[in-house]
Amino acid sequence: MCAIVEEYAAEREKEAVNKANQKALIKGFKSGLTKEMAKAMYPKLKLDEIESLYQQAKKTTRSRKAAQ
Repeated sequence: MCAIVEEYAAEREKEAVNKANQKALIKGFKSGLTKEMAKAMYPKLKLDEIESLYQQAKKTTRSRKAAQ
């Protein structure tokens, strides 16, 4: 039972780190980070994941500009 709980805790920690990295990348893209720089910073991320985060950042940036 202990091993199962430890495995669950490790998976939850990994998910939390992944979410924090995604938020950091989105914030970075809004501040001028390029996709190439993101790939260098997070080499384990796939290019389609980086592209998706880039598009999310640009979408929220556009919607904020339109609201102003």
